[in-house]
Order: sequence, then C-alpha cells, then structure tokens
Amino acid sequence: MQRALVVYNPRQAPRDHQGARRGFAEFLQRGGRARPVSFDGPALSTRDDVEAADPTNSEVIKILRAQTRFSCVTSFFCVIGLVFVVVVFVSISIVVTTMQTRLTSLSEHVMPYADNVVDSAVETMQNVRGSMQNVRRITKLTSDFAEQDLAPGGAAGKALNSTAIIAERLARFMAHPTIQLSLGSGV
Repeated sequence: MQRALVVYNPRQAPRDHQGARRGFAEFLQRGGRARPVSFDGPALSTRDDVEAADPTNSEVIKILRAQTRFSCVTSFFCVIGLVFVVVVFVSISIVVTTMQTRLTSLSEHVMPYADNVVDSAVETMQNVRGSMQNVRRITKLTSDFAEQDLAPGGAAGKALNSTAIIAERLARFMAHPTIQLSLGSGV
C-alpha cells in the first residue's frame, strides 16, 4: 500500500487572509485536482492518478464504483452495529425495569408473612432457651442426686452394699448347702 500526500501549491502564496481564500478559490475553479506526492514508493505517474484520469474511462468507473460499494457496505455495517447496541441497551433496561417491578411486588406480597416468620423464629428461640435452661437444671439435680445417693453413706450406696452382702451369703450357702432346724431359742 502506498501512502500519498496531496500537496496544494498555489502559484504564489498570498500573505493576507483574503489572498489565501482567493488562491484556494482559483484552485477549485481550475478543477481542484492536485497530484499526490509518494513518500515510500515510486512517484505516481499520470495514468495512476485517478483525479487526473478521464472520468469516462472504465477503470476509473470501476474504482469509483468499488469505493462507493465499500463505503455503502461500511455504512450499512455501522448502522447495523448501532442498531444492535441500541437493542442491547433497550433490552437490558427492560430486564432491569421488569426485575425491579417483580422484586417490589414480591416484597409487598411477602412482607406480612415475613413478619410472622420472624416473630415465630424469635418465639421458638426463646422456647429453646427455656428448654435448655430446664435441661441444665435437670442435669444438675441428677448429678446432685447421684453424688448424694450413690455415695457410700447414701440410700443407693447402702442398698448396693446390702445387695452385695446378700449375694455373698447366697453364694456361700450354695457352695455348702446346710439346713438347720431348731426348736427352741437359739441362735
């Protein structure tokens, strides 16, 4: 691809502002065509210069049609892209508005029940707290009872000791069974 710079070089460079306008106006009256200057390739010849070529030439017409087609296609895709962007933004705004409306409606419908649920949860937590306090009291009473009654001097301790003595006597009797009968006082 060649880069070209179109140079405007009037015959004489006027120093005042009006002279510059007059020079450009004359340039336009002469057809406004300038020969491009090539920087990175060979100088363009007259036959490569589209502006200097004959407008009825078929090559020039092909080039102009291709440029027109390219600019139409580019414009078409730019318009399609803009329409797509507008559709996306409109869709997003519709979705956001719909979601906001639905959330507001849901909030209005759920709010009375949510208050009941919160009140029930608070009441349940208070009941659980009371139950836990009762369980703790029962556990303390049971451990106190166990300490007092299962101690060697407590009622349960005495019953266990008596049961052990009875079991021992039965075991001795079973080892040597003897029956004694007495008819009088005796021990």
